[in-house]
Amino acid sequence: MTDRGFFGAEARRRRPDRAPAADDGSTVVSGPADDPEGRPSPLRRATGRSGSAPRHPTKTNPTGGWFRRRGLQFLWWLVEAGAAVVVGVLLFDRVLMPAVVHHGQEVPVPDLRGMAVESARESAEDLGLSVLVSQGRFDPEVPPGSVVETSPGPGVAVKSGRQIFLTPSLGKESRVVPDLHGMSVRLATMKLQEVGLRVGATDQAASDVVPPGQILATNPPSGAPVPAAGDVALLVSRKKAPIPLWMPDLSGRSANETAAWLSSCGFQVRVEETSLPGDPGTVKEQDPLPGAPIWPGGLVRLTSVRDRDSFEIESERDRRRWRR
Repeated sequence: MTDRGFFGAEARRRRPDRAPAADDGSTVVSGPADDPEGRPSPLRRATGRSGSAPRHPTKTNPTGGWFRRRGLQFLWWLVEAGAAVVVGVLLFDRVLMPAVVHHGQEVPVPDLRGMAVESARESAEDLGLSVLVSQGRFDPEVPPGSVVETSPGPGVAVKSGRQIFLTPSLGKESRVVPDLHGMSVRLATMKLQEVGLRVGATDQAASDVVPPGQILATNPPSGAPVPAAGDVALLVSRKKAPIPLWMPDLSGRSANETAAWLSSCGFQVRVEETSLPGDPGTVKEQDPLPGAPIWPGGLVRLTSVRDRDSFEIESERDRRRWRR
């Protein structure tokens, strides 16, 4: 037996016959065995069912199935976690919180206002309350060292053992005018606002020592109690003129016209009235006196004679006031 015949026969015996492929890509299988007459049977197309189109093989993706299973597991885990959170919140709200809140006996906060701090502390501790003294505050009606406020307020029901706050009184607030010497007007205004005060009248005075624009003095002076109105007058330094002016004699002139003339010359003017005899509306007195030196920007005080009619009206008012 030749090599070709032996290996060829062995290969045909071990390998099944393969169906030839048709021209259109479908598989062609042979029909039944040859008929008795020895003629080969005609070829036919391989189909899933008789008369139907050829069935194509289905492609499978093992990776897609794994992701699908993992996604379903993750969704189920989210559902379980949400259910656990809901159950925990319900238990905390319905079981734990009522047990903590309703634990202990309720005690009304007593009215401790006006009592000394130590006495108020003892009274609160006798009721089973814990006391903490907070920072004091000024109160003109409550003596220093007495309770001015409690938190919670009087009459509020609290649990036994709860902490309450006592605010002691510091008494009447005693503010003093700060030292503004040498400050600018802007800085002095800010300092006054910090202590609840405001700038009142502002005058100027020539000075060779203090630079212009700085505070020379205040009224009330620094360290004095704060006035009821809260206004502090300032005296501001200005540059001194090299040559002073000489004050003329203004007596007998119209007070209003003289004040307007002095203001136009750069002087500060204050007009006051007096009941001394003289022509109404005229200058009776002046400061500085005639012939005194004065620098531009200085203050001139004029005293004018009050009108007789207004003086009689005010005198009648005074008499009526004394009669009452």
